[in-house]
Amino acid sequence: MSDSAKKVIPAERAELIRLYQELAAPFKDKRAIEETSGRLTGRGYDTTGIKYQFIVNRLNEVLGLGGFRVQREMTVKQTATAKGRPGYEAICDLALQLGEWVEGEFVVFAEALADGGHFSTSEADARKGAYTNGFKKAAAFFGVGRQAYEGTLDDDNTAQAQDGEEPSPFNEPKPEPKPAAAVRLVEKPRETPRETPRQEDEAERARALANAAEQAARDRIVLRDKEIFREAVAVGVQGYHGWAEKIIGRPYSNNSEWTEDDRCHLEEDLLARRAKVAQMANRENLQNSPALRNGSGRPVPVKQP
Repeated sequence: MSDSAKKVIPAERAELIRLYQELAAPFKDKRAIEETSGRLTGRGYDTTGIKYQFIVNRLNEVLGLGGFRVQREMTVKQTATAKGRPGYEAICDLALQLGEWVEGEFVVFAEALADGGHFSTSEADARKGAYTNGFKKAAAFFGVGRQAYEGTLDDDNTAQAQDGEEPSPFNEPKPEPKPAAAVRLVEKPRETPRETPRQEDEAERARALANAAEQAARDRIVLRDKEIFREAVAVGVQGYHGWAEKIIGRPYSNNSEWTEDDRCHLEEDLLARRAKVAQMANRENLQNSPALRNGSGRPVPVKQP
């Protein structure tokens, strides 16, 4: 392809591509990688992720001071563990914005939305864990720490179980590793002609769409599990994990092991509980109605003229 036929990238677009490449560069400092034993997380397997401060450092180094800001909204609910100890479930919805300050106003040129969840017996630790969890996810949209979502690293490596307590029910499903044989099948033989730039771009877009679809499916499962937890708290379920194990008929370490049938059974039980709560509320309102009470709780007899 001649130089005149090559696609010309606008200067601003080229600058954004360069910026992404700097943000998404691998972390050379081994201290940026944090490994946590599965015994501490309660997951049953070891996890690996990028430390929060190294992600902040990357944003400051590439964008400069004041080159980004975070807007967040935190929700905290007090719950009880299976052992009866008080616990706190925190959910953080945040927006990570890239831009610059112009005459006292922050002008945004890119924004990433994410949410994070964390469970702890300490409210402060629950808030901190939910924020850092959501911040890492948002930063990964700009490429910072993306290795944690490419199957080589796990994002949430913070210890969630303390003193033998149960972990948070908001754990995201761990992506299953690809079989080694499948990896070998996609390797190109040496004699295969090299793809043209256009073919490489199309293949990259196809991979990006497939990854986005897989991530969207995982996000839908996470949101569905959050709704199950919120509904369980709303209808007064005591001992969330004990209740879930009773409904699905087997023990589990986290909700990534749930099947579609498990979630349907849990939702059906919550629906029945919600109907029972509404029925009891209607009955109480009827009994307390002034028109139907004569001091004994029985309907007032109608006087004949």
